[in-house]
Amino acid sequence: MEFHSLIKSVIGEQPSKYTVKDDSMNSVRRAWTEWSNKRDRLMYRWSDDPKNASITGTAWGALMAVQAYEQKDLRSSKASGSKSERHHKNLVMGKLPLTAKAVKALEVDKVLVGMS
Repeated sequence: MEFHSLIKSVIGEQPSKYTVKDDSMNSVRRAWTEWSNKRDRLMYRWSDDPKNASITGTAWGALMAVQAYEQKDLRSSKASGSKSERHHKNLVMGKLPLTAKAVKALEVDKVLVGMS
């Protein structure tokens, strides 16, 4: 699977920059910009993150790029504790929905079945 396809599976299709969904053009530009920023951060984790250098270009690297993005780049509510506390809670409680989408898109369950 190509990483660009994985991005679409994880964060959806890029919204149209020129489609007006309500009375304000600002909300459309904001949705397009937010999607573009997410894609750019995912691409950084995939291709330029020095911590993933040894696994870049692999399915495992793609999964780890999504997980790193979700754990380190996404903002969480500060009401749920410090950044490290939120990170730990997400890991322990399994609240990584983008990673779950990536696992499904990469068909990890089928790969793991083939290994047993």
